[in-house]
Amino acid sequence: MNGLKPQPFDKMVLIIKMMKATVQLSILLFLTLTCSMTVIAQKKDSVQLVPEGYRKAWNETLIYGDVFKREHSISLAKAIQDIPPGKALDVAMGEGRNTLFLARHGWETTGFDIADVALDSVRSRAARENLDVEIITASRETFDFGIEKWDLIAVLYADAICGRCCADDDELISTIKNALKPGGRVVYEGPTRQGLIDMEPEAANTPYGCKNNAIKDAFLKTGKFEIIHYSEEIGIADWDPSGRFEPAEMIYMIAEKVK
Repeated sequence: MNGLKPQPFDKMVLIIKMMKATVQLSILLFLTLTCSMTVIAQKKDSVQLVPEGYRKAWNETLIYGDVFKREHSISLAKAIQDIPPGKALDVAMGEGRNTLFLARHGWETTGFDIADVALDSVRSRAARENLDVEIITASRETFDFGIEKWDLIAVLYADAICGRCCADDDELISTIKNALKPGGRVVYEGPTRQGLIDMEPEAANTPYGCKNNAIKDAFLKTGKFEIIHYSEEIGIADWDPSGRFEPAEMIYMIAEKVK
């Protein structure tokens, strides 16, 4: 009622709303910043330094935002159901749900991301569950993918590291190809371009979201992969910048490096 002072509960609701508004601004910031960051990375031969504003935006998004599901990726679960555990890499691991899922299923798991504060939370969760995982604060440019090191590489809602659809990033595709052991698998999941725009109309002003068949064709073009599973279908994304988690066109892919 007018004239009444806000009660503690009302203040808390207001604080939460303000935090969510800040996160939405952070999401739009990262959509814009990642594009310019990719250009910078391509022009540098030395170690890529991540601007603190970009790192802060991701920390806020991962810690306070309601933009990720808490459950692991269904595509990831399908990718490991018929193979023995080995060495796995979670690219741009974010809040760590898939990294921890793999560790719980016996995989020797490494994950990296630039969001240092968010990664501290993942480390705490791993310690509470007594999970042995390697969590590294690094950008795509500073992380060492290695050569024929991994049995599984997960690229799940990670197009931000490419500054566009990762299918258009020949360098990353080549890096994944070289980093996987023969017989190793790469798992990709994310919205199509139209699916992303349906989730967040502002994405229409960015190069994000893969066109139909683009990610599959990018791996097949290397001549080193067989497609185990590929589908473009309506589903609920694990990541939704709007926080609504409504049906949208999704890409689900599991590819295996030929022996």
